[in-house]
Amino acid sequence: MSRTFAQIEKDGYDTLTEEEISNFKSTLLLFHNAVHHKWPKEWGEASDVLLRDYGWHIRLWMHPNDLIPFIKLGDDEVDKYFVRKLRWAALRIQWQAGKRFPHRRKMINSAFNAHWQGNYLASIPLFLTLSEGLFRELTGEDLFSKKPKSKMAGVVKRRQELKVVPMMTHIIDAVSNGDIIGLRFSNDEYLRYPNVLSRNKILHGADYAYGTKVNAYKAISQFEFVTESVHMALTGKE
Repeated sequence: MSRTFAQIEKDGYDTLTEEEISNFKSTLLLFHNAVHHKWPKEWGEASDVLLRDYGWHIRLWMHPNDLIPFIKLGDDEVDKYFVRKLRWAALRIQWQAGKRFPHRRKMINSAFNAHWQGNYLASIPLFLTLSEGLFRELTGEDLFSKKPKSKMAGVVKRRQELKVVPMMTHIIDAVSNGDIIGLRFSNDEYLRYPNVLSRNKILHGADYAYGTKVNAYKAISQFEFVTESVHMALTGKE
């Protein structure tokens, strides 16, 4: 398996293999293109890379150029960036979700209370369960299924007013086909996407080391995706 940028930085660039050099150049070029507004294709690819390689959802009003300095430094800096941003936004995310889904407010508050107490072993499964339930409530489909999510596909084309949110198409496309988010209970897929939270491994008891601060914020990242990005895509309401 290829090393992360952070591992390469630690080992020294003279240890790069030809494949790693090629991948490194391709990733930097992709984000360079996104920064220079060669969208929508490059923005969508940048969104996919962020979820596939780092395990984070691009946020609603985010621009890819926010990430360039951190992508170059590796996984740890990307994680620190999102943890910081989501920590600042978490109270708003909690309040907004409780307002939009009052029938789930008790469970939402339980998840955030466990998070604030540092009980990530409890908060992460709650956020994963909430994300799955709310996504099904909004779309009638399964967030973690590998089946294409028909209600999500082309949603921005059907709702022209969403075009004012530049990243909306790519935020939705990053999960609509199920290739990344719908990880099966499989060691092979876990090795392919080691930075993506594996819902099946966590909820089926195969991953008992998931309770970290970074993973807790990745679970909130996914929760925010459902309660804000998916909600706005389907209702048109911020």
